Amino acid sequence: MDSLLIILPILVPFAFAVASLLAWRSRPLQRALSVAGALGLLASGAALLAAVRARGILVVQVGNWPA
Repeated sequence: MDSLLIILPILVPFAFAVASLLAWRSRPLQRALSVAGALGLLASGAALLAAVRARGILVVQVGNWPA
């Protein structure tokens, strides 16, 4: 679960940017996706902050490189 929390602040904006690009014909939908993405980023950042405060520094190993 910790590795997901570390990666979420990167994945959330990326996913909503892709969704916004796919909704290029609908400006109201793009606005709604932007707000939802910002709220998702805020929530993931708050969850990550809570996890760091509870357990200390968190790391994740990516690409078989030592963390």
